[in-house]
Amino acid sequence: MKKVIVLIGVIGLLSFSSVSSEVTVKENTKKEMALDGIFFLINNTAADVPVFIGPDPVILKRGSRTLISCVIGQEVSFDNGGVKGDVIFIIESSHCGISLMLSNF
Repeated sequence: MKKVIVLIGVIGLLSFSSVSSEVTVKENTKKEMALDGIFFLINNTAADVPVFIGPDPVILKRGSRTLISCVIGQEVSFDNGGVKGDVIFIIESSHCGISLMLSNF
């Protein structure tokens, strides 16, 4: 009877260890996919630039960069005193995973 209980316990522990390695692999895959879904916008101009990234206002300080989710079709616009201004660019799939310079737009 003791051998049966020990055998069930060992099988139970082995099943947990294989599940945890599967979870680790899945988490690592999600992290890699997330890195492909972002890009940096770098303010390489001589001034602070207030922008809207989607619905959110952001001030890009001179020389700073911001991390942006790569949502295809989302607009990045100038901020005119809390109101969306002219569109700087629309996020495309080619932007994902790279750094963009604000002065290029």
